[in-house]
Amino acid sequence: MREGLIFLLVAPSGTGKSTIIDRVISDVRNLERIITYTTRKRRPGEVEGLEYHFVSTEEFERLKGAGELAEWQAFYGHQYGSSRARLEIAMARGLDLIGAYDVLGSLVLMEKYPQSVVTIFILPPSVEELRRRLITRYGKETEEGRVRLERLEMEMSHAYSFKYVVSNVDLREAVRDLAGIVRAERHLTARWPQT
Repeated sequence: MREGLIFLLVAPSGTGKSTIIDRVISDVRNLERIITYTTRKRRPGEVEGLEYHFVSTEEFERLKGAGELAEWQAFYGHQYGSSRARLEIAMARGLDLIGAYDVLGSLVLMEKYPQSVVTIFILPPSVEELRRRLITRYGKETEEGRVRLERLEMEMSHAYSFKYVVSNVDLREAVRDLAGIVRAERHLTARWPQT
């Protein structure tokens, strides 16, 4: 049996990572979402344990201190992190995981699990369109809007630092491309134990 893989979708906010992940999970067997911990408040419509595990700042600090997080990052005044046990148990069982990550979190996981992590950068239809989406969603004058716009430039500068790049000009095509990457990575000879 091969070890499970960790597929990390990296892209600026508003690029469609979550939508692509949902569609690929429904198309590809033996692929589950990475559900990260966050200290931010739950938004309307969000379900505990579906997109995130919502925890207090104190609980998040406890998880960090106990070594239970494989990586963590702070954004927009909130913390986000991945369960080390969830990742490692899934890999040991041959289960593939997929999640949306920022540039820095993905770099940490690439360093910790170099043989298992597969990185994919999702390109927006255009930087101008993404900038417009962010301004519409968060405003130009809000702190969160300013930070997201600043991060957009930094994250786009790393677009070609990852193993794959997928353009999200057409959602169906982006989902098909990502599903193809998952299937191809699963069948690499190097992923299978030599008998």
